[in-house]
Amino acid sequence: MAEGYIKGYEIDIAKVAQAFGEAKVNAAIRAMVNHLDRSSYLFITTGYLPHDGSHPLVIVLDADSDEEKLKARPLDQVDPTFGWMGEVLNGPRVWKKW
Repeated sequence: MAEGYIKGYEIDIAKVAQAFGEAKVNAAIRAMVNHLDRSSYLFITTGYLPHDGSHPLVIVLDADSDEEKLKARPLDQVDPTFGWMGEVLNGPRVWKKW
């Protein structure tokens, strides 16, 4: 995929910091990701939003080279292991793969 787009959930670092404290952000993210069912997502990567220049950490559930197809395609049912992370996730959304 030369130019790719990803669809999934952003791990909101600010929300993680608010919930667990600034000093524990990395450890908290690691623990959260380790708790997820590995078969419930494709991969974790950095996304990119050109309009604001942000580079969020994204749990990817779908990917495509065509942004519009990806936006239109519904996600399969999200695995229940994502449920408890709802407080620190934003999405679903489509990002440019960074």
